[in-house]
Amino acid sequence: MSFYTPSGTPSTGSPGDSAPIRAEFTSIQTAFAKLPTLAANQFWQVNSGGTAVQSITASALAAILKPDLLEIADSATNTTSIAASFTHTTDATPAAGIGTAISFITETTAGNHTGAVISSEATDVASGSEDFKLLFKLMNSGSAASTKLTLENDGRLSLVSGGQYQINGISVIGATTLGGNVVNSSLTSLGTIGSLVATTADINGGTIDGVAFQGTIDNTVIGGSTAAAASFTQLTAVAGGSWTSSGINLASGDSYKIQGVEKLGATTLGATVVASSLTSVGTISTGVWQGTAINQTYLVGQSGTNTGDEPDASTSVKGVVELATQSEVNAGTSTTKVVTADTLEGATALKARTIKSDTQNAQLKIDVLTAAQYASSSKSSDTLYFLT
Repeated sequence: MSFYTPSGTPSTGSPGDSAPIRAEFTSIQTAFAKLPTLAANQFWQVNSGGTAVQSITASALAAILKPDLLEIADSATNTTSIAASFTHTTDATPAAGIGTAISFITETTAGNHTGAVISSEATDVASGSEDFKLLFKLMNSGSAASTKLTLENDGRLSLVSGGQYQINGISVIGATTLGGNVVNSSLTSLGTIGSLVATTADINGGTIDGVAFQGTIDNTVIGGSTAAAASFTQLTAVAGGSWTSSGINLASGDSYKIQGVEKLGATTLGATVVASSLTSVGTISTGVWQGTAINQTYLVGQSGTNTGDEPDASTSVKGVVELATQSEVNAGTSTTKVVTADTLEGATALKARTIKSDTQNAQLKIDVLTAAQYASSSKSSDTLYFLT
């Protein structure tokens, strides 16, 4: 397809209206006349055969140019080809902080907003020591997009303060803590542990300071295959204690404590240990029983009474009493001792004998009086009075 071919070259200084120049303008006019007329939002395109120019619409042009797809066609088989480059140059002196960003703008009910930004920023621009970091910024709660994640030049991945690494929406690790669902690990070293709850432990040497174990430590191995003693600097207050594969051995005079309070010594439980699940005990020589009543079935060789802690009996309280002797019953002066049937009989017989003895040689007088006479008369001990 030919649009314009020069027919000649005007000589230098040729007049503007010379025949050669007029001929060239005519050829140019003819070339433009070959172009199709364009309507609104249309473009020129050389047809696939290269024989003519045709008009196309904007959508047809977009299908050809593919602005939403960066496409590379080359012969590379095992290398990366750059499909797009974003360049930032300055007419001033570069400094740390200069960078290039890609902004993602989306329309919302409040208008167009920059929802996300991926930014490459220089942290060192000195020749030969340039460093860059990659920042990921996001809009949150209507605030301008701010940095949430940073990939440092040395490969470190840094989350914003308060950020967490999650898997399927579940927190796995934060700035200072593992997620609550992280229950297994292959850690080979630990820092200072303030508290520890262990059900099984496999400890191969090292030092444990101030660790309080809650619960049971099963199958504990100390010191590796040789079962060498590990060093536990806070397990004992003085030298001489050890923790080996055979168990914990405190130094003489030491005790097991929880939060500084003694719980178990060589021969005693701590004063604050007030509950247990003991099913047997040794011989108890002293103590005060304040629990429920003990069934007689479990009292061996004991009557269940007169064990030494019953109160003394009184007219209002049941309790312990002492039997009165015959002489004490005869005297009739004790207010705390008990009279038996035997001692009562003895005292009664004594009184009868005494009365008989006193009246054997006496003369008994009988007098019959009215109540008024008896009340006003002088009474005699040897007179038996009958009232009418």
